[in-house]
Amino acid sequence: MFEAIVKELELDSYISLNGQYIVLNGKPIFVNPIPTDAIEELIAATYENSQRAFLLTEDDVIGNTFMREMIMDPDFLTLVYTYLTDLPNDVSIELFQRMTEKPLKRTSFEQEEILSAFIHAEEKHDAFYQYRFPELHFTRATPHLSEVLMKGAHKGAGMERVVSELGLTMADTVAFGDSLNDVEMIQSAGTGVAMGNGRQELKDVADYVTTHVEDDGIYNGLKTLKLI
Repeated sequence: MFEAIVKELELDSYISLNGQYIVLNGKPIFVNPIPTDAIEELIAATYENSQRAFLLTEDDVIGNTFMREMIMDPDFLTLVYTYLTDLPNDVSIELFQRMTEKPLKRTSFEQEEILSAFIHAEEKHDAFYQYRFPELHFTRATPHLSEVLMKGAHKGAGMERVVSELGLTMADTVAFGDSLNDVEMIQSAGTGVAMGNGRQELKDVADYVTTHVEDDGIYNGLKTLKLI
Protein backbone atom coordinates (compact mmCIF):
# COMPACT_ATOMS: atom_id res chain seq x y z
CA MET A 1 0.00 0.00 0.00
CA PHE A 2 2.94 2.36 0.46
CA GLU A 3 5.00 1.07 -2.44
CA ALA A 4 4.49 4.31 -4.38
CA ILE A 5 5.75 6.37 -1.42
CA VAL A 6 8.80 4.11 -1.01
CA LYS A 7 9.67 4.65 -4.67
CA GLU A 8 9.01 8.39 -4.66
CA LEU A 9 11.11 9.04 -1.56
CA GLU A 10 13.70 6.36 -2.47
CA LEU A 11 13.36 4.66 0.90
CA ASP A 12 15.34 1.47 1.43
CA SER A 13 14.49 0.93 5.10
CA TYR A 14 11.12 0.66 6.81
CA ILE A 15 9.17 -1.06 9.57
CA SER A 16 5.83 -2.31 8.30
CA LEU A 17 2.80 -4.29 9.46
CA ASN A 18 3.28 -3.09 13.04
CA GLY A 19 6.82 -4.49 13.20
CA GLN A 20 6.04 -7.86 11.62
CA TYR A 21 8.07 -7.12 8.46
CA ILE A 22 11.23 -5.00 8.59
CA VAL A 23 13.48 -3.98 5.70
CA LEU A 24 16.87 -2.37 6.28
CA ASN A 25 19.03 -1.14 3.42
CA GLY A 26 16.82 -2.91 0.93
CA LYS A 27 16.94 -6.33 2.61
CA PRO A 28 14.39 -7.95 4.96
CA ILE A 29 15.93 -8.38 8.41
CA PHE A 30 12.82 -9.60 10.23
CA VAL A 31 9.81 -11.58 8.99
CA ASN A 32 7.42 -12.94 11.64
CA PRO A 33 4.58 -15.02 10.13
CA ILE A 34 1.52 -16.17 12.03
CA PRO A 35 1.16 -19.99 12.08
CA THR A 36 -1.34 -21.39 9.58
CA ASP A 37 -3.33 -23.23 12.26
CA ALA A 38 -3.77 -20.01 14.23
CA ILE A 39 -4.98 -18.20 11.11
CA GLU A 40 -7.49 -20.95 10.38
CA GLU A 41 -8.83 -20.85 13.94
CA LEU A 42 -8.98 -17.06 13.83
CA ILE A 43 -11.05 -17.08 10.65
CA ALA A 44 -13.43 -19.63 12.19
CA ALA A 45 -13.85 -17.37 15.23
CA THR A 46 -14.70 -14.39 13.03
CA TYR A 47 -17.47 -16.41 11.39
CA GLU A 48 -18.80 -17.39 14.82
CA ASN A 49 -19.11 -13.66 15.57
CA SER A 50 -20.58 -12.85 12.13
CA GLN A 51 -17.44 -10.87 11.32
CA ARG A 52 -14.97 -10.96 8.43
CA ALA A 53 -11.20 -10.78 8.04
CA PHE A 54 -8.49 -10.25 5.48
CA LEU A 55 -4.90 -11.41 5.63
CA LEU A 56 -1.69 -9.60 4.73
CA THR A 57 1.54 -11.01 3.39
CA GLU A 58 4.72 -9.10 2.58
CA ASP A 59 3.22 -7.78 -0.65
CA ASP A 60 -0.34 -9.09 -1.00
CA VAL A 61 -3.81 -9.03 0.52
CA ILE A 62 -5.93 -12.18 0.83
CA GLY A 63 -9.51 -11.28 1.66
CA ASN A 64 -12.98 -12.56 2.23
CA THR A 65 -16.03 -10.54 1.40
CA PHE A 66 -16.50 -7.27 3.26
CA MET A 67 -19.56 -6.38 1.19
CA ARG A 68 -22.01 -7.28 3.94
CA GLU A 69 -20.04 -5.27 6.51
CA MET A 70 -19.79 -2.24 4.25
CA ILE A 71 -23.53 -2.30 3.53
CA MET A 72 -24.46 -2.74 7.20
CA ASP A 73 -21.90 -0.25 8.55
CA PRO A 74 -21.84 3.10 6.71
CA ASP A 75 -18.93 4.34 8.83
CA PHE A 76 -16.84 1.36 7.75
CA LEU A 77 -17.76 2.00 4.12
CA THR A 78 -16.59 5.62 4.56
CA LEU A 79 -13.33 4.40 6.12
CA VAL A 80 -12.65 1.99 3.24
CA TYR A 81 -13.49 4.64 0.66
CA THR A 82 -11.21 7.20 2.36
CA TYR A 83 -8.25 4.82 2.51
CA LEU A 84 -8.68 3.64 -1.06
CA THR A 85 -9.01 7.12 -2.54
CA ASP A 86 -5.69 8.07 -0.90
CA LEU A 87 -3.94 5.38 -2.97
CA PRO A 88 -3.07 5.33 -6.68
CA ASN A 89 -6.07 4.20 -8.73
CA ASP A 90 -4.59 0.89 -9.85
CA VAL A 91 -3.57 0.03 -6.29
CA SER A 92 -6.96 0.95 -4.80
CA ILE A 93 -8.87 -1.08 -7.40
CA GLU A 94 -6.73 -4.16 -6.84
CA LEU A 95 -6.89 -3.79 -3.06
CA PHE A 96 -10.68 -3.48 -3.13
CA GLN A 97 -10.89 -6.63 -5.24
CA ARG A 98 -8.64 -8.49 -2.83
CA MET A 99 -10.72 -7.40 0.17
CA THR A 100 -13.93 -8.57 -1.44
CA GLU A 101 -12.97 -12.06 -2.58
CA LYS A 102 -14.94 -15.16 -1.70
CA PRO A 103 -14.74 -16.59 1.87
CA LEU A 104 -11.29 -17.71 2.98
CA LYS A 105 -10.29 -21.36 2.98
CA ARG A 106 -7.06 -22.89 4.24
CA THR A 107 -5.94 -23.46 0.65
CA SER A 108 -6.08 -19.68 0.14
CA PHE A 109 -3.27 -19.01 2.61
CA GLU A 110 -1.50 -22.18 3.75
CA GLN A 111 1.35 -21.65 1.28
CA GLU A 112 1.73 -17.97 2.23
CA GLU A 113 3.58 -16.20 5.04
CA ILE A 114 0.70 -14.38 6.74
CA LEU A 115 2.18 -11.49 8.69
CA SER A 116 -0.99 -9.79 9.89
CA ALA A 117 -4.77 -10.07 9.81
CA PHE A 118 -7.46 -7.43 10.03
CA ILE A 119 -10.86 -8.22 11.55
CA HIS A 120 -13.89 -6.01 11.06
CA ALA A 121 -14.79 -5.81 14.75
CA GLU A 122 -15.52 -3.07 17.25
CA GLU A 123 -13.11 -2.46 20.10
CA LYS A 124 -15.38 -4.22 22.59
CA HIS A 125 -14.54 -7.53 20.85
CA ASP A 126 -10.78 -7.23 21.40
CA ALA A 127 -10.91 -8.84 24.85
CA PHE A 128 -12.69 -11.91 23.43
CA TYR A 129 -10.09 -12.42 20.73
CA GLN A 130 -7.17 -11.81 23.08
CA TYR A 131 -8.54 -14.42 25.52
CA ARG A 132 -9.27 -16.90 22.72
CA PHE A 133 -5.84 -16.46 21.12
CA PRO A 134 -3.23 -15.80 23.83
CA GLU A 135 -0.40 -16.44 21.37
CA LEU A 136 -1.50 -13.44 19.30
CA HIS A 137 -1.56 -9.70 19.92
CA PHE A 138 -4.58 -7.55 19.02
CA THR A 139 -4.33 -3.82 18.51
CA ARG A 140 -5.97 -1.22 16.29
CA ALA A 141 -5.69 2.09 14.50
CA THR A 142 -9.39 2.61 13.83
CA PRO A 143 -12.68 1.84 15.62
CA HIS A 144 -13.58 -0.54 12.80
CA LEU A 145 -10.62 -2.88 12.38
CA SER A 146 -8.72 -5.02 14.87
CA GLU A 147 -5.12 -5.72 13.78
CA VAL A 148 -3.70 -9.16 14.55
CA LEU A 149 0.02 -9.85 15.10
CA MET A 150 2.20 -12.41 16.79
CA LYS A 151 2.48 -11.86 20.54
CA GLY A 152 5.43 -9.59 21.32
CA ALA A 153 5.27 -7.90 17.92
CA HIS A 154 4.59 -4.17 17.78
CA LYS A 155 6.10 -1.02 16.31
CA GLY A 156 8.29 -0.45 19.37
CA ALA A 157 9.87 -3.91 19.05
CA GLY A 158 10.44 -3.18 15.35
CA MET A 159 12.26 0.03 16.21
CA GLU A 160 14.43 -1.81 18.73
CA ARG A 161 15.49 -4.34 16.09
CA VAL A 162 16.47 -1.64 13.62
CA VAL A 163 18.30 0.40 16.25
CA SER A 164 20.24 -2.70 17.31
CA GLU A 165 21.23 -3.45 13.69
CA LEU A 166 22.44 0.15 13.29
CA GLY A 167 24.47 0.07 16.50
CA LEU A 168 22.48 2.92 18.04
CA THR A 169 20.32 3.17 21.14
CA MET A 170 16.63 3.87 21.63
CA ALA A 171 17.64 7.19 23.19
CA ASP A 172 18.49 8.28 19.62
CA THR A 173 14.93 7.74 18.37
CA VAL A 174 11.84 9.93 17.98
CA ALA A 175 8.40 8.53 17.21
CA PHE A 176 5.08 10.15 16.30
CA GLY A 177 1.78 8.32 16.72
CA ASP A 178 -1.95 8.72 17.12
CA SER A 179 -3.50 5.29 17.67
CA LEU A 180 -3.51 2.30 20.02
CA ASN A 181 -1.09 0.45 17.74
CA ASP A 182 1.43 3.23 18.46
CA VAL A 183 1.44 2.92 22.27
CA GLU A 184 4.45 0.57 22.54
CA MET A 185 6.37 2.64 20.00
CA ILE A 186 5.78 5.88 21.89
CA GLN A 187 6.82 4.20 25.14
CA SER A 188 9.95 2.67 23.60
CA ALA A 189 11.24 5.71 21.71
CA GLY A 190 13.75 8.08 23.23
CA THR A 191 11.16 10.80 22.61
CA GLY A 192 7.56 9.78 22.04
CA VAL A 193 5.24 12.36 20.50
CA ALA A 194 1.47 11.97 20.42
CA MET A 195 -0.57 13.76 17.78
CA GLY A 196 -3.13 16.26 19.00
CA ASN A 197 -5.85 14.13 17.41
CA GLY A 198 -4.49 10.95 19.01
CA ARG A 199 -6.04 8.58 21.52
CA GLN A 200 -5.90 9.68 25.15
CA GLU A 201 -4.14 6.42 26.06
CA LEU A 202 -1.31 7.51 23.78
CA LYS A 203 -1.13 11.05 25.14
CA ASP A 204 -0.88 9.62 28.66
CA VAL A 205 2.41 7.86 27.85
CA ALA A 206 3.91 10.41 25.44
CA ASP A 207 6.73 12.79 26.29
CA TYR A 208 5.07 15.54 24.28
CA VAL A 209 1.75 16.19 22.55
CA THR A 210 1.91 18.12 19.29
CA THR A 211 -0.92 19.74 17.36
CA HIS A 212 -3.63 17.99 15.32
CA VAL A 213 -2.53 16.14 12.18
CA GLU A 214 -4.53 18.64 10.11
CA ASP A 215 -2.78 21.49 11.91
CA ASP A 216 0.77 20.55 10.81
CA GLY A 217 1.21 18.26 13.80
CA ILE A 218 4.38 16.50 12.63
CA TYR A 219 5.92 19.71 11.30
CA ASN A 220 5.23 21.55 14.57
CA GLY A 221 6.53 18.63 16.57
CA LEU A 222 9.78 18.49 14.61
CA LYS A 223 10.25 22.23 15.10
CA THR A 224 9.61 21.98 18.84
CA LEU A 225 12.16 19.18 19.09
CA LYS A 226 14.61 21.28 17.03
CA LEU A 227 14.94 18.57 14.42
CA ILE A 228 14.19 21.05 11.65
